[in-house]
Amino acid sequence: MTTSHREVEGSKQKIRRRATSKGLSFGPIATAITVGTVAVLLGVTFIGDWLRTPKIAAEASPSIISPNGDQAQDSTNF
Repeated sequence: MTTSHREVEGSKQKIRRRATSKGLSFGPIATAITVGTVAVLLGVTFIGDWLRTPKIAAEASPSIISPNGDQAQDSTNF
């Protein structure tokens, strides 16, 4: 197995060398982190969509809303 390749083009010689690093560089690690983050966010979004929303019901009896006692529902600000 050779570590260099020489090509002769006229009077110029080009030497191609292989990369000496065999570990992971920052590019693939950043890509994996980005893809993982997007997958987690999509998962949380869809799980949140499938959860039921709480049902809120507000009821009031006419005696609470009617301050003058005629049992008519007068306007009230909460």
